[in-house]
Amino acid sequence: MIFAARSRLVAELTSDYAVIAEKLKNIWSETSDVGSATFINLGIYEAARYLRKGTEPAERRAIVMLTDDVGTSWFRSRVRPAISFSGAL
Repeated sequence: MIFAARSRLVAELTSDYAVIAEKLKNIWSETSDVGSATFINLGIYEAARYLRKGTEPAERRAIVMLTDDVGTSWFRSRVRPAISFSGAL
C-alpha cells in the first residue's frame, strides 16, 4: 500500500519476497494518483484496516512505513489508536 494525500493498495498480502522486492523497486511508478503530502495517520489506518480484513486474528502482521518526514494533520488522530486498530498492540 502506498499513501500520500490518498492511499492505494499496490500488492496483495504475500510471503513472496521477490514480489515485495519488485514492488519496492518500482514504487515511484505507482505514486502518480495518490497526490502529494504525508498523511501518516491515514496511511496507518488504511493499512491496519486492510490487514484486519485480510488476516486471521492469530496471524502475524506488520506495517512498515517509509516517509519523507514531512508531517500534516489532516486525520487529526493519534498514531497509536490507528496501530491498535490493526491488532498489532
